Amino acid sequence: MDVFAHILWTGGITKAVNNKREKQGKKPFSIIWSAFCGVAPDLFAFGPAFLLMFLGILSGSFHFSEIPQPDFHGVEDHPEGNFPYAYLSFALYNISHSAIIFLLVFALIWIIRKAPYWELSGWLLHILIDIPTHSSLFYPTPFLFSLSNFKISGVSWGVPWFMALNYGALLVFFVYLLLSRRKKSLKL
Repeated sequence: MDVFAHILWTGGITKAVNNKREKQGKKPFSIIWSAFCGVAPDLFAFGPAFLLMFLGILSGSFHFSEIPQPDFHGVEDHPEGNFPYAYLSFALYNISHSAIIFLLVFALIWIIRKAPYWELSGWLLHILIDIPTHSSLFYPTPFLFSLSNFKISGVSWGVPWFMALNYGALLVFFVYLLLSRRKKSLKL
């Protein structure tokens, strides 16, 4: 899924959870940190490559004419040639999109803090959303990375009908959140 949709889904779901927690008199989760954790896997995977490319442009050692044209046919586990520094992004993608790595980091932070950091669940939500929304042709989600190479070929989030469906669902979800908030304020 695209980064904006990840931010919106994670932030919206956190808001919905906070609405329930508020009714129970519990402290809300940080929507900003949850949304950041929801986009962090893509920032981790692609940020360094884009930073290196940007630095190369600034130094004059990289030119846009060097960017190969994308070829999404038969890419599967070999995105090389799709953009500069693809190998770096692919390696980081395996790490940041692994539920196994997420669980290890979540457990480590829980041990260090002596309490779970629930906002980090945005990372897991990112992985779960990506599993059915990435095809085997372009960055299939390696959710079992380090234990298995198994991946699911889903519907590509980039096809127009899916983007329309996704953003339509987000619109309905946010309208629901707004109306439920308005309904709550009318009861007061």
